[in-house]
Amino acid sequence: MINYTSQNQLSLEGFNHPFERDLLADNKWVKLASIVPYDDLAAIYSSKL
Repeated sequence: MINYTSQNQLSLEGFNHPFERDLLADNKWVKLASIVPYDDLAAIYSSKL
C-alpha cells in the first residue's frame, strides 16, 4: 500500500509551505513536475502491488 495524495486535492488558502514559496516558476524541475501525470502513474503503480 502506498500513501498518495492526488494532485486534484483542494488547497488551503493562506497555507504556504516553504518549498512552494521559494521555488521559481521558470525552474526546469518545476516545469517538469507540472506536466508529469502523477495520478495516472500512482494508479498504475498501486495496481501492480
